[in-house]
Amino acid sequence: MYILREEANVSLPQIGEALGGRDHSTVMYACEKVADLMERDDRLRRQVLQIREQLYSRTAAA
Repeated sequence: MYILREEANVSLPQIGEALGGRDHSTVMYACEKVADLMERDDRLRRQVLQIREQLYSRTAAA
């Protein structure tokens, strides 16, 4: 959810629908929670950065 929102700028309702019909408020809470955790958890921040790098390297290779 977080990466869809931050990197692809997909709307909250669109993310919720794509991920099993979840409500936009659920998506919003999840994105806020991940952003908050990333500020305090180096391991999580590295994992998210690694996923971003993988997405962009695959996009550039295509």
